[in-house]
Amino acid sequence: MRKGIVLLIVALAFSCDVFSQPYEVLPTAENNLPTVTITQQQFDSLVSFASRCKQMEQIAQEETEQMFDIYVAHSSSLFALFGVLITILVALVGAVFPYMTNKTYKREIDGKIEEINKYITAHNEKIKASEQALSDYDIKLNKYDSQLTAYYEKTMTNLSDYDGKLRTYESQLNETKGEIEKAKNDAEQKAKKAEASAYFTQALYEKNLDNKIDLYTRSIQANTQYVEAYNNRGKAYFEREDYDSAIKDYNDAIRLNPKSAETYNNLGNAYYAKTEYDEAIKNYVKAIDLYPKYEKAYANKGLAYLYKQDYESALESFNQSLTLNQKYANAYNGRGFTYMSRGNMGDYERAKNDFETGLSLNPDESTRKMLEDNVKMLESKMHEQKSTE
Repeated sequence: MRKGIVLLIVALAFSCDVFSQPYEVLPTAENNLPTVTITQQQFDSLVSFASRCKQMEQIAQEETEQMFDIYVAHSSSLFALFGVLITILVALVGAVFPYMTNKTYKREIDGKIEEINKYITAHNEKIKASEQALSDYDIKLNKYDSQLTAYYEKTMTNLSDYDGKLRTYESQLNETKGEIEKAKNDAEQKAKKAEASAYFTQALYEKNLDNKIDLYTRSIQANTQYVEAYNNRGKAYFEREDYDSAIKDYNDAIRLNPKSAETYNNLGNAYYAKTEYDEAIKNYVKAIDLYPKYEKAYANKGLAYLYKQDYESALESFNQSLTLNQKYANAYNGRGFTYMSRGNMGDYERAKNDFETGLSLNPDESTRKMLEDNVKMLESKMHEQKSTE
């Protein structure tokens, strides 16, 4: 019955769809077709009928969808019931089949288990034997390890002793090498010093200034620390009136031995010769500071003051020199010349006494000549003084 209702609804929907087609213009007289005319009331009735047909179509569609859902639901139930029946059948077969074959499998499995137990038993016996052998081997290994450890410790002790002895030998060898090297250097230095000393001694007796300077130069080349060679070569340059070279050698000697009063005195003489009296005085003062009893330095300082015409300072320096050495002829000569140069009342007599005292000391030839020349100069000045009175 429900199926017939569904078919009826579908037929009505189809007929409604026909009436709901768009309105078309009727053929005109020009096409030789008959003309149909409807009233407005008839047209409105047709529209209302078409609307009801559309509603019936929608209701039919909804009923169709519901019927389809019901059908699907019934079909799913049938399939589910069929699946349950198949599952039950499979379960019965799965339960019966193992039961039928269980006895056969059990006998086979028991046989296999018995074989496996025999294999495990045999294998365990082999393992025990292997463990015993391994234990015996481990005991032997520990024994060998102890022996090896003892041997290693003994060897290391011996090596340590050998290393200590080796270090001692190396130290002794290094000391010996050092001593040999030092002895070699000392020998070389002694040889150079001996060579320098030989040139130095030869230069002392050389009369020719150029040869003397050359010998002192060789002496310095053999021993660059030879202070006396620099000082003596400076004296030779001074004697040759090469004052700049003399000053350079004196400065080198002072660099090597800044405590040498003689070198400062000689350096002052070189400045004095260049008429640089202030520089000369500074070096004489340094010589005196290093050796306060240096009468030559006092006398030389007096000469520098004399040529600066600082007669009082000159007289003071000469007096200090004579205080240290009352037999120093050069100091008498210098003080006498200072008195003569100052020329105050009684200075000529003082100068005469100093010159005569100096001559009485039997000085060297050059000093005697200076004293004699100064006596003649003094006599001339005294004569002029008497002639003017």
